[in-house]
Amino acid sequence: MVDLIPWAFAFVTMMAMTLLSLYYIYGRKDRLSEMCCMMNGMTYGNLPGIIVGVIYALPTGDYLMGTILGTIAGLFVGIPIGRSGGPLGRMEGVMAGFMGGTMGAMLGFMMRFVNLQLFMQFLIASIALMSFEMAYVAYKETNKEAIPKALLALFIAIFIIAMVGTFVFKYSVQ
Repeated sequence: MVDLIPWAFAFVTMMAMTLLSLYYIYGRKDRLSEMCCMMNGMTYGNLPGIIVGVIYALPTGDYLMGTILGTIAGLFVGIPIGRSGGPLGRMEGVMAGFMGGTMGAMLGFMMRFVNLQLFMQFLIASIALMSFEMAYVAYKETNKEAIPKALLALFIAIFIIAMVGTFVFKYSVQ
């Protein structure tokens, strides 16, 4: 039986970082260009799909359900976020949902045979970087409307907790 606590912890911390940056961006959606909204649809369609796909497929080895669940998660977030940029932004969210869910499940299925501790550190750092970069794009796009210090501090704290968790928990597929 696989210990699900490390996987649940990683899922919650990665989704929290994603949702914090999404919270910042969503509050500024009316001031973002169509291209920026398209990028948001693509990014936030991909990130939840990748997170859910990896976190489901890695410990279970079930590629099909990882793809389905990852795609649903990507569509659930990508479509509403992309819609703020019009029909092209919405289409970006649709395509990114399928792409993120499929890539996440594929990545999770393939990584079952490598150093999982190192992979989870890499995945958490990658999700944090992508989430922060999209918030930074919105920051630049809205004429440098400051990212609230409390939001930034919470993001950094969650990132540090997530990285410490990769040393505390043992990720295993057995």
